Amino acid sequence: MAVILLPDGNTTNTRKTNGKQGPTSSDGQGHHSLRWLGLIFDSGDKEALFFRALKVFNPAAAVGGRIAAEDFRQGKWDNLMAQFERSVEQVTTNLPMLRRFKEEYEGAFFSPDEIGVLREECQKVRSCTNDLQAISALEKLIQACNEALKKTSGLVFYSD
Repeated sequence: MAVILLPDGNTTNTRKTNGKQGPTSSDGQGHHSLRWLGLIFDSGDKEALFFRALKVFNPAAAVGGRIAAEDFRQGKWDNLMAQFERSVEQVTTNLPMLRRFKEEYEGAFFSPDEIGVLREECQKVRSCTNDLQAISALEKLIQACNEALKKTSGLVFYSD
């Protein structure tokens, strides 16, 4: 699960988060100045985004949620995951902001100047899907972007 946070105050100091620069505390004591937006973007939202809206290859669905031990030992799961990675790369070629959500247990940070692009990507995908779960996930992201744009702020998706 990832809670969506809006950095408050000074976020000019940064640290690495998921390969991107993320906000750090301005007090120097490890306390982040972040405000929860009341939104949660969880694994169900990620699945709806990638597997339903974007039609990324779903390795778990390909084996009905289970894989035989022998198939696993023979590398079938590795092959399925490689197919998933190729599918994500192909589908998100023009959606680099949304691609950041592909990792299951990692957070993501978007700087203030990336929020407009993230919002545009969400709206583009939203206009191409009728799946209610995908629409709900995308609406959460769009709402978070709208809040960040109002405050000229970034967004932090904190994964636990």
